[in-house]
Amino acid sequence: MTLRNVLCLCLLLLPGSISAHQIYLINGRQISTSSIEKQGDNLLYEQYGGIVTIGLDQVEKIVYGPTAVRRRPTGQQSGNVSEKDLGEQLRQTLSPGTPIEKAALATVFIQTAAGSGSGFFLSSDGLIVTNRHVVRGSPVEMEKQSHQISEMEEKLKSWKQQLDQELERLKRSKKQLRRRKQEIEAYAQSATSQSDQLSNARTTLQENEKTLKNWQRQYRKQISEYEKQQQEFKGKTGDYRTRMKKLSSQHEFAVTLADGTVKQAALYKISESLDLALLKLSGYTTPFLQPRTGPLLSVGTPIYAIGSPLGFKGSVTSGVVSNNRGEYIQTNAEIYPGNSGGPLVTAEGKVIGVNTMKMITDKFEGLGFAIPVQRVLDEFHDYFEDR
Repeated sequence: MTLRNVLCLCLLLLPGSISAHQIYLINGRQISTSSIEKQGDNLLYEQYGGIVTIGLDQVEKIVYGPTAVRRRPTGQQSGNVSEKDLGEQLRQTLSPGTPIEKAALATVFIQTAAGSGSGFFLSSDGLIVTNRHVVRGSPVEMEKQSHQISEMEEKLKSWKQQLDQELERLKRSKKQLRRRKQEIEAYAQSATSQSDQLSNARTTLQENEKTLKNWQRQYRKQISEYEKQQQEFKGKTGDYRTRMKKLSSQHEFAVTLADGTVKQAALYKISESLDLALLKLSGYTTPFLQPRTGPLLSVGTPIYAIGSPLGFKGSVTSGVVSNNRGEYIQTNAEIYPGNSGGPLVTAEGKVIGVNTMKMITDKFEGLGFAIPVQRVLDEFHDYFEDR
């Protein structure tokens, strides 16, 4: 065999042979590799005995060779997935069968310093949409709490004034009873005999002393109850104000995924005009919801609200589009506390809005409202314009 033939044979055995994948970069460079894997926004390929990572935005096209095998991500074995691929982890763990179950994989439970709410992934790189009031508190609820605190303060103040007045009456009664006792004793010493009048005065005095003691016992019970209520009020009010103060400066939030896994997400942006906020779970490939595009859904179209009402994670309620009211989608799907920030989706699992509030009257309940997803994309266009 000639030296030329030997060199040709060696070249055929190298990764750059015609049986390997060919990666064409936008700068004109061509890369040959025997293993390749797409991972999020990156492309991983093997070369020179190691793994090289480049951004997909640098790639013009990929031509897969006829015999080369695509590489699994580092540390990934058959049947397993990368720890960074949360979407695949959730799919393997929960095995969703319907579009709604698949949509629930992208929904998260958000724990804050002052409460909790829901949210959902709207991109594969961890962008989470939720309500502004979930991460900063509801102005309506804060005003309500402030009003209740003021009312309770007035009640406690009025109660204390009544107790102070009662204490003064007790003191006056006690003085009067003491003087009456002295008068009776003085009369008894000066009297030559024990008259019926003296006996009746002493009996009345004993009854009045007994009444005073019962009055004092009742007063002490009232004081004890007042002090207990005052202490509880101070504790609850102090806790509430502390939690709201922490919430006002909180920038990292615990998010619980559909399988119960807890991660930390950072606050990216808060809308000034809408009840919307954007969080980011960095470093992972995440499941996400596809926005529904096109005309508004017709009244009567079935829809589903996904969230964590009262802490029950991954709960789904169904209903229909009741109306399209300007800035909101109205629905009769039950939206409970904790659903705020969760997605409103179609039967196909496409997101149409962000559950944001529920209006309740004395006679009925069930008017739920959601912010259309297009308004979310417009509000946070800096983060979604290239998606």
